[in-house]
Amino acid sequence: MADDVNYVVVVHLVPQDTTLEEWLHVAAEAYKLRQSIVFSADDAKRLVAPAQPGSQVIVWAPQRWTAGDIVTFLGVTCETRQFPGNLPPLYTWYLYPDVAPYRAHNAVAAGHNPAATQSFSQPT
Repeated sequence: MADDVNYVVVVHLVPQDTTLEEWLHVAAEAYKLRQSIVFSADDAKRLVAPAQPGSQVIVWAPQRWTAGDIVTFLGVTCETRQFPGNLPPLYTWYLYPDVAPYRAHNAVAAGHNPAATQSFSQPT
């Protein structure tokens, strides 16, 4: 592979057919610890393989990888997870940013300690 990586890497791997609602769910999970999200199994493997012990790929919906056993293909430490069946519709994230599961992850829209202070709807 490449040069060793001197830190623990955790990558969320989502299937190619992931919906935007599913991706937003994973983004909310990854955001908590500032982890990466990729759609490419090759990228996930490449990022985790040279990293320190404790590194892993979190494989979402492994049954949706139809070319074979995705965990075996990766050949690195993996954790598998499933998407919840009750994800809110996409418009909920935009129109109602204070609705779980997006509440803590949409601070600017929800007004919780927003980082942006400029109104983007008005010219400066």
